Amino acid sequence: MITTAGFALAKRAKGYMPTSIFSVNGWHWHNKGVTAVNEMAIILSSVADILRNAMAAEIAPATIASLIEVTIALPANIYAGLAKCRAVRHGWAGIMAGLGLDPDKYRLRLHAAPSLRMFSLLDQDVNILRSTTALLGGALGNADALTVFAHDILTGESARGRRLARMTQLLMIEESGIAQAIDPAGGSGFIEARTDDLARTAWSVFQMLESQGGASACYKDGVFANFARDGKASSENALSTGKT
Repeated sequence: MITTAGFALAKRAKGYMPTSIFSVNGWHWHNKGVTAVNEMAIILSSVADILRNAMAAEIAPATIASLIEVTIALPANIYAGLAKCRAVRHGWAGIMAGLGLDPDKYRLRLHAAPSLRMFSLLDQDVNILRSTTALLGGALGNADALTVFAHDILTGESARGRRLARMTQLLMIEESGIAQAIDPAGGSGFIEARTDDLARTAWSVFQMLESQGGASACYKDGVFANFARDGKASSENALSTGKT
């Protein structure tokens, strides 16, 4: 029903197109436990589902592609977040190419937010550092929008926490000069290789989801929930054995 309402809005918005109508939220699944690879695969499969349903409703993919926004989670590791931002654009480009659309013209609108899974209750001030490195990864990865949370969000967000969160973004923009570079990390062999590896692996899982009926079917069949369960178990094992 929500998808149908979105298609109806897209048909009516002939003279004016809003920034986005459809939001694909990988951040939600990340916080439930899924790995970066599976988070990206869920995103790509969900995007494909939206476009497939649009075509079934006789709406051109080009009309819908520009109305989709994707939200991903940023971990504390700068390079992991940076690679994820770049890799999800690779996946988007693959879908656009499959539809005969130019990915440069129909560019993905990417929203990134720090992971809540990485936040600690034991020493909450350390969450300030985690958020800062996470946001830097998103900024270097060319996310179109960033959202930051107060370091004490798990216990209700204090006024101090909200102020520090706002200042983190402002200082990063004003003092780093990141916004002056089109692709700050472009050409780095380490980043390019990590991006390509993540993109290829996520694309393989995406194809598996498509072979099982796509995002809607996999969600109903509990595939996404299984991803979350397995990812959470793996993370907890890494913590308990000292690997993380």
